[in-house]
Amino acid sequence: MKKIGIIYTRQDCHLCHELYAEIATMYADSVDLNTKDIDEDIELKKRYGLTIPVLTIDNIEIQTRPLDHNHIRKILKS
Repeated sequence: MKKIGIIYTRQDCHLCHELYAEIATMYADSVDLNTKDIDEDIELKKRYGLTIPVLTIDNIEIQTRPLDHNHIRKILKS
C-alpha cells in the first residue's frame, strides 16, 4: 500500500518543483504524491511561511534541505 506524500509549496517555487520531481522519480512505487499551496490556507501560511518546500509522508515531516532519504526509507518500511 502506498503512503500519502504532500509537498507544501507556493506558486513559482523552483525548490518545490525540484523536490516534487525528485520524490516523484525516486519513490513513485511507494508514495502517492500531492501538492498543497500554503497561500490558499492562512494556517499553513503561518506555519510554513518561508520554510517551503515542506514534505510530509503520512503526516510525518521530512527534512528537505538536504533531503533526508534515511528518514523517508524508515517511514516507507513502517
